[in-house]
Amino acid sequence: MLINYLEKYGYLKKQIEKIIHNHSLNCYQEEKLLNKIIVINTFLEDLGFNNKQIIKMTSLQPELYCYNLKILQDKLENFLKIGYEFGTLLKMLEILPNLLAYHQEKINNKITELLNLGYTMKNIFNMTKKLPQLYCYKSNFITNYFQELLNLGYKKDQILKMSIKYPQIYSLNLENIKIKIVNLKTFLNLPLEIVLQITSISPQIFGAKLENIQSIVKVLNDFNYTKEEVSYLISVFSSILAFSKDTLIKHLDFYQQLNFQKEILNSPHKLIQSVELTKARINFLNENNFPFSFNDLYLNKDRFFQKYHITNTELLNKYLNYETETDLKISKKL
Repeated sequence: MLINYLEKYGYLKKQIEKIIHNHSLNCYQEEKLLNKIIVINTFLEDLGFNNKQIIKMTSLQPELYCYNLKILQDKLENFLKIGYEFGTLLKMLEILPNLLAYHQEKINNKITELLNLGYTMKNIFNMTKKLPQLYCYKSNFITNYFQELLNLGYKKDQILKMSIKYPQIYSLNLENIKIKIVNLKTFLNLPLEIVLQITSISPQIFGAKLENIQSIVKVLNDFNYTKEEVSYLISVFSSILAFSKDTLIKHLDFYQQLNFQKEILNSPHKLIQSVELTKARINFLNENNFPFSFNDLYLNKDRFFQKYHITNTELLNKYLNYETETDLKISKKL
């Protein structure tokens, strides 16, 4: 009866076995467990989750079926009273299904701890949306971690900014962070202060493998940027270290064809814009004989539309594969 229900609902054999053999559910007789499963699944359906999401959540945390429905409803209401938007809360539950099982006191204490460190409630909402596991950490864990980052040389405002942007930093091993800082300092030949600045702006670097960073540097070297230029590029545009090797090659190859290496060195943040959009804009401007500068190619979509009366979507649809002598025409106009 129980297995039949789960199969019809869409659970796979391995997922069913994980539920029926879960230690927390072994105390229930089959009929009672089936009733609890139906109640909780219906509760999740009423919240807006579909079958696929429910199967994923309950397979990840079968203990959900142990909880009292009224308690789960009350916990949900408490999170809404704190200030979470309903849609945000659903995304958090999908990541951490047993979030509603945490005691309210534990939730309140964690919020107080974060507020005392200098985070705002808006910061806390955004951070826990990305990493609801922050509520799992033991008392003062984040406070102690914060202090360790201060000891490494980071300023308080840098830690706040980097953790708001990348709260996953609190899930990383501190020793690995220390090793990554030393490796970056040595490999990039940059002073500690600059390495701390780079990692505070792009903390995702801590989640990247050193080999990936080395491959980015090698690509820059292969495109004839000097060691000093590479260090400069990384120090002013640390996000370049988050590029994949293929993406960076695609960008640099395109700009090399246009003889734009110097412009990219002066304004590396322009690498954020896709090659496709840049090419479409060049083709459009050339075809219509508009005089333009390098910076015109990187106007935001509203300013570009205001100046040239064409949207990015229209550009990509009509001019991406439009044949023009791009490299010749743009060199003349610049």
